[in-house]
Amino acid sequence: YLRMIQQEAFRCKNITERLLDFSRTGEPERVETDILALVRSTIEMVQHMGRTKGKNVEFEPTQQVTARVNPQELK
Repeated sequence: YLRMIQQEAFRCKNITERLLDFSRTGEPERVETDILALVRSTIEMVQHMGRTKGKNVEFEPTQQVTARVNPQELK
């Protein structure tokens, strides 16, 4: 849980920085991203939240998916 808390704290920091950058009207940084890994980490994060605790989310992809996105904004 501590590792997840640390990762999410850094993600929140990054979001705050991005909001500040957005207010300065900059071009968004998009990188080739493994969407499946991003979805898995999001599911892992929300499964420990109060409203979703005890609920089962099944994610069974059939192929690799990548896209040029800003992973922090998408998550």
